[in-house]
Amino acid sequence: MTPAERSKKYRQDNPEKWRAMTLAYQKRKYNCECGCVISNQVRSRHKKTKNHMERMALLMKSPPNSDIVVKNNINTISNIHTSTVAV
Repeated sequence: MTPAERSKKYRQDNPEKWRAMTLAYQKRKYNCECGCVISNQVRSRHKKTKNHMERMALLMKSPPNSDIVVKNNINTISNIHTSTVAV
């Protein structure tokens, strides 16, 4: 029996357990390298967002070992993003 067949059989035999495991994984929090805290469920969608791209661009421009500059840049992006959304 292949691993895929075993997995399919387990899902069919234990639908409640499988659903609970899936939901637990999706709800688990993930710290993105851009500084956002997101759930695993939206991880791939988050990586494509404008907010993530802008934050990563600022992180790449920052000099090495400049945590203060990075935090200030991310706060600036957050402020700009929230002010444009609120309008």
